[in-house]
Amino acid sequence: MATKSFGQALAEAAQLMNIEGVVGIGQGKADEKDCILVFVALKTPEIEKAIPLEYGGYPVSIEETGIIEAEKEQTNRFPKSHKTTG
Repeated sequence: MATKSFGQALAEAAQLMNIEGVVGIGQGKADEKDCILVFVALKTPEIEKAIPLEYGGYPVSIEETGIIEAEKEQTNRFPKSHKTTG
Protein backbone atom coordinates (compact mmCIF):
# COMPACT_ATOMS: atom_id res chain seq x y z
CA MET A 1 0.00 0.00 0.00
CA ALA A 2 1.34 3.41 -0.98
CA THR A 3 2.35 5.53 1.98
CA LYS A 4 2.99 8.70 -0.06
CA SER A 5 1.73 10.32 -3.21
CA PHE A 6 3.48 9.01 -6.30
CA GLY A 7 5.06 12.43 -6.88
CA GLN A 8 6.53 12.44 -3.38
CA ALA A 9 7.85 8.89 -3.73
CA LEU A 10 9.37 9.67 -7.14
CA ALA A 11 11.05 12.84 -5.85
CA GLU A 12 12.51 10.97 -2.88
CA ALA A 13 13.59 8.07 -5.10
CA ALA A 14 16.01 10.50 -6.75
CA GLN A 15 18.38 9.63 -3.90
CA LEU A 16 18.86 6.27 -5.62
CA MET A 17 21.04 8.21 -8.08
CA ASN A 18 23.72 8.03 -5.36
CA ILE A 19 24.09 4.30 -6.01
CA GLU A 20 27.02 3.61 -8.32
CA GLY A 21 25.72 2.45 -11.68
CA VAL A 22 22.33 4.18 -11.47
CA VAL A 23 22.05 6.55 -14.44
CA GLY A 24 18.45 7.75 -14.16
CA ILE A 25 15.08 7.66 -12.40
CA GLY A 26 11.69 7.80 -14.08
CA GLN A 27 8.06 6.89 -13.85
CA GLY A 28 6.24 4.09 -15.57
CA LYS A 29 3.39 1.61 -15.27
CA ALA A 30 3.39 -1.97 -14.01
CA ASP A 31 0.10 -3.85 -14.18
CA GLU A 32 -1.71 -0.55 -14.87
CA LYS A 33 -0.29 0.98 -11.66
CA ASP A 34 2.35 3.66 -11.20
CA CYS A 35 5.88 2.37 -10.70
CA ILE A 36 9.31 3.90 -10.24
CA LEU A 37 11.82 3.11 -12.98
CA VAL A 38 15.48 2.94 -12.07
CA PHE A 39 17.79 3.04 -15.07
CA VAL A 40 21.18 1.38 -14.62
CA ALA A 41 24.26 1.20 -16.81
CA LEU A 42 24.60 -2.55 -16.17
CA LYS A 43 22.18 -4.76 -14.24
CA THR A 44 24.29 -6.80 -11.81
CA PRO A 45 23.41 -8.84 -8.72
CA GLU A 46 25.10 -6.16 -6.59
CA ILE A 47 23.01 -3.33 -8.00
CA GLU A 48 19.82 -5.40 -7.71
CA LYS A 49 20.57 -5.88 -3.98
CA ALA A 50 21.19 -2.14 -3.52
CA ILE A 51 17.88 -1.03 -5.09
CA PRO A 52 14.67 -1.72 -3.12
CA LEU A 53 11.79 -3.69 -4.66
CA GLU A 54 9.44 -0.87 -3.72
CA TYR A 55 9.77 2.74 -2.69
CA GLY A 56 7.11 4.67 -0.76
CA GLY A 57 4.72 1.80 -1.41
CA TYR A 58 5.22 1.83 -5.20
CA PRO A 59 6.92 -0.99 -7.12
CA VAL A 60 10.39 -0.40 -8.51
CA SER A 61 11.51 -1.71 -11.89
CA ILE A 62 15.20 -1.85 -12.80
CA GLU A 63 15.93 -1.21 -16.48
CA GLU A 64 19.40 -1.71 -18.02
CA THR A 65 20.09 1.18 -20.40
CA GLY A 66 23.84 1.37 -20.63
CA ILE A 67 25.63 4.63 -19.96
CA ILE A 68 23.55 7.71 -20.75
CA GLU A 69 25.43 10.77 -21.96
CA ALA A 70 24.23 14.17 -23.09
CA GLU A 71 24.61 14.80 -26.80
CA LYS A 72 26.80 17.61 -28.01
CA GLU A 73 24.85 20.68 -29.01
CA GLN A 74 23.66 20.46 -32.58
CA THR A 75 24.02 23.63 -34.62
CA ASN A 76 21.34 22.82 -37.19
CA ARG A 77 18.56 21.21 -35.18
CA PHE A 78 15.72 22.23 -37.48
CA PRO A 79 16.96 22.33 -41.07
CA LYS A 80 14.82 24.10 -43.64
CA SER A 81 12.66 21.70 -45.57
CA HIS A 82 13.47 21.26 -49.21
CA LYS A 83 10.54 21.38 -51.60
CA THR A 84 10.79 19.67 -54.92
CA THR A 85 8.80 20.69 -57.90
CA GLY A 86 7.87 18.60 -60.79
